[in-house]
Amino acid sequence: MSGQKLTKLQNYEFFHKERSQFLYSDNSDYTDVLKTNDPVLRSLSLYLIQYYNDVSPRCSLNDDCTLTCEIMNKWLNEKEAIYTSNGKCALNSKLWNTYIEELWNILGKSSAKQNWCKRDRPKYGNNEYPDDWIHENCNNTKSIDVSLNCANNPFYKSQEVRPLGDSSSSGSAITEFYGYLLFVILLSSILLYKLSPLGTWLDNK
Repeated sequence: MSGQKLTKLQNYEFFHKERSQFLYSDNSDYTDVLKTNDPVLRSLSLYLIQYYNDVSPRCSLNDDCTLTCEIMNKWLNEKEAIYTSNGKCALNSKLWNTYIEELWNILGKSSAKQNWCKRDRPKYGNNEYPDDWIHENCNNTKSIDVSLNCANNPFYKSQEVRPLGDSSSSGSAITEFYGYLLFVILLSSILLYKLSPLGTWLDNK
């Protein structure tokens, strides 16, 4: 992405190609999305990291990157529209804001020329996305991203879970149960012996 200015077609093709190499993935500043097991969010984050860092060196040197910024925004807006059902899936919209939009902010701050590309998000005016294509969980306020580790999910309200007890207390309870069972069996045997004809017959022997 260095050298002469790219044409609109070249910019478009750059953001719509299949990648075979992925750099920057070990940068700890970009790994917050790894808290979720959502494969879509992970993949989109990884691609966004590659694209942004590939064009950032050139665009941070006061090169005119208006077109590059516009196409990168359009690329990401398309992905947002798909993931959030044009903004109608409230749950996915929250997750998108938490991981993707926050990642964009981190990338902008880490550039040599900070925030050289302003985020221009979709407005979804006259939104006619069909409601029957939206899963019911999208607008269920009690839903959480089940793929998330609860400790890392910003939308999960933690609830105190009573411990089931350690191994020593469990073993003690089992021992007490079998002791009680043995007592009942022994008592039943004594009563059976005393009250049954067999017991009377044995006593007379």
